[in-house]
Amino acid sequence: MGVPKKRHDLGERLIELFKERVTGDEWKCIVAEARRRHDTQERHDGPRTETGQIGVGPAAWMTAYGAQSAAGAATAESGAKVYQMLAKGNMSLFLDVWPLHMFYKKFGLQRFEKCLEGRAQLRGSVVWPIGDRVPFGKPTDEIRQAFRAIDAGNIERGVEALAQHEQLNILQPAMYDDPAFALLMRANQFAWALHIPTGSAREIQLVFANQCTVTGANAKNERFSKEPLANLADPHQRMAFVLRAAQRFNQLLHHPLQKYDVENSLYLIAHPR
Repeated sequence: MGVPKKRHDLGERLIELFKERVTGDEWKCIVAEARRRHDTQERHDGPRTETGQIGVGPAAWMTAYGAQSAAGAATAESGAKVYQMLAKGNMSLFLDVWPLHMFYKKFGLQRFEKCLEGRAQLRGSVVWPIGDRVPFGKPTDEIRQAFRAIDAGNIERGVEALAQHEQLNILQPAMYDDPAFALLMRANQFAWALHIPTGSAREIQLVFANQCTVTGANAKNERFSKEPLANLADPHQRMAFVLRAAQRFNQLLHHPLQKYDVENSLYLIAHPR
């Protein structure tokens, strides 16, 4: 039978996939916080099994994109649930969307649409952490609409269609349809909006800068909602939030001065120091 191949935990996979998507300074901040959380968990609970592994990766990915504001809603076991769900969801988005962009970039729209149906043949041979909830490589109308819009130069429409694909076809069944995860998100929103002193509830928001820096601490952000009964698991409410954030980002790209800040940030992400 041979020697069993060592399996890497989700944290290791996330580190390899995402560490080049943040700046050097941000990555140092991420790793420091992730290691602190991981070491604390290890001291209290001891080593975790593979299915319960938190590791560095999920905390790193969440910290990088401000999602720790949502994860802070829960403690101990509930916190582990949030970390794992967000980590798997974000990893799956990357594994789904990034190859589509690379294929389109290399071969163009005509071949992209011709080969899109065949992507499902890769099921079982690629890393896909949500296979029990979402089949890999399912062609969707949103994917076709997105890349047709991009090819026509309508980037704004392309972003909207891709956001619909990501949120409705991937994250909704993978994360938000999970009753326990949805309940944790609602509890966080309720406590934060009503200023209930839980010590852990955080605002759900998207920040357009690195919060690990002094400048980032004062960055503009897009808030999900101030309403205590707002529900992030509701696809309509979440899509409205995502599209507002996309519109804000598009405004930055067209601002006479701030567009250079965006360009510089993207360069630093692509060329980590």
